[in-house]
Amino acid sequence: MTRFGEAYPDSRLEATKKHLRAFWEGKVKTAYTCVTQEPYYRQLRDHAQMAVNAAENIIANSKYPGHYVPKLICDFGTVSTASFFGGEIKYSAGFLPFVEPIIRSPEDALRFLDEWEGKDFNFWDADAGSGIRLFRDVSEKLQTDELYCTSVDFQGPLTTSALLWEQTDFMCSMYERPEVVHKFLNFVTDYLIALLRFTIKESGGRLSGNVWPFIWLPDDVGVCMTEDYMPLLSAEIYAAFGAPYVKRISEELGGLFLHCCGNFVHQIGNLRDTGIKLLGMEIHYPHVDPAAIFDAFGGDIAFVPYASISGHTKLNTTVKFIDYIREIRRAETRLWFIIHAESEDYLEQIAAVEKMM
Repeated sequence: MTRFGEAYPDSRLEATKKHLRAFWEGKVKTAYTCVTQEPYYRQLRDHAQMAVNAAENIIANSKYPGHYVPKLICDFGTVSTASFFGGEIKYSAGFLPFVEPIIRSPEDALRFLDEWEGKDFNFWDADAGSGIRLFRDVSEKLQTDELYCTSVDFQGPLTTSALLWEQTDFMCSMYERPEVVHKFLNFVTDYLIALLRFTIKESGGRLSGNVWPFIWLPDDVGVCMTEDYMPLLSAEIYAAFGAPYVKRISEELGGLFLHCCGNFVHQIGNLRDTGIKLLGMEIHYPHVDPAAIFDAFGGDIAFVPYASISGHTKLNTTVKFIDYIREIRRAETRLWFIIHAESEDYLEQIAAVEKMM
């Protein structure tokens, strides 16, 4: 296997970091990362094999152009934040994990909070600890201290709570027992902040974003979080039960990049006007109208535009999607494109992005 330093010479890494720091500072408007779409080590149950595959994949990605700072993706599934508390993990027919809720009523939630009062979070016995051990193992295999790692799949306070608390009852309790929901969300937010602080400390300050998107977001700039519950709630309910806790995380950890797969246009006001220290967002087209988002935020934050399956159906090719985004972007819009190297037309995609650079 090629040595890390040969695959990623210091000059390449420093030039890439310089460009991307300028991007986060708003001085550069466009970036792109070209890597394999699905690293073949993610969510393997055999962590020793996961480390071997990860080292190979990280080196393999070095042959592609673009703005890529190598990192290990610590992906054990969307259950990682919730399974810490002991819910039974089951697997779908496609071997994707899900977790059984451990709370089914406000009374269960209060009992849960009583049980956890005053307890410390031992992350070494959970996926977060496994991620750090994996990171150290892969760094050793590659003989480098230049590698970064992601968090485990970092689901936000609402999504983590909905994995712990049966969702119908969780939502109904927002109306019927809001004080219990707030108490629960406050605890979950404390836990999530502690989880990221653990990852930053034990990685030696080498945390870079979440398992998706494949961006470089070093922890001295901010952190990345999945906020897939936004589309499910009205703006009024999200203002009460979502935004305050997202704001806390953004303040505690220096800034926040949000991933959301659905239509969150109705939450623009909450994201823009409630004091959340927002660094950027992913836009899933056509579920979200990119023009509306560009107009709402101007150049204040960065965007990762992404075409869903229906987006590809609508525009036919990724190159056409990139061209569409180029046509509607504003002068101040900052864009980071993720290009999948397995795509037959990935070089054409890169050429389309480079027209904006």
